[in-house]
Amino acid sequence: MYSASNSSYKGDLRKRLKVLVDSTGLTTVGFSLLINTSESHIYAILNGSRRLTVNLAELIGNKLNFEGGNIFDLTYELPTNFKKNKELNNFYTNYSKTNPEYFLISLTDRKKSKYVEQLIETTTILDTPKYLSQIRSEINSVSHTHKFNSDDLSKILNYLADNKKLSKIKRPIMLKSSNKLGKRVVDVFCKDNDLLNQ
Repeated sequence: MYSASNSSYKGDLRKRLKVLVDSTGLTTVGFSLLINTSESHIYAILNGSRRLTVNLAELIGNKLNFEGGNIFDLTYELPTNFKKNKELNNFYTNYSKTNPEYFLISLTDRKKSKYVEQLIETTTILDTPKYLSQIRSEINSVSHTHKFNSDDLSKILNYLADNKKLSKIKRPIMLKSSNKLGKRVVDVFCKDNDLLNQ
């Protein structure tokens, strides 16, 4: 049983809330507007200077259609797919064209993100673990509508991983010059989490 005063629990709870916020596709500014709470309040909770109250957890749950009290139970798997959430869909409709600062990915980038997601689902590009450079090369070789630089594609892949559309793990970088492993650790992506852990 976790104690509310347990620093490890508090840290896990903040990370849990951050994943939940990111799963909506909203920035902290956008999320605070969605749940009718001040931006500074949400920032304070995420950085640990304020605690998440039961009332605020229930407010978040009401907006996202789950029992908000479950946020405090680290064994409970919080929802990460909100495509059918009416409140969130209305928020996107009302603000996506006029307030890009409310969203983690802009309208243009969301189209690119959806394209990458569909490409991953319908091809074998990520049936095996690959580094960003390998994924970029393969996607750009088959794409006639979008060409991705490393920064854009990394942002999209991490967004999809955060929303459990694919898996990632940290591994030593593959050096292009020698095909040997370097010291720096980077993300490796795959559709199958079990393959990443082999």
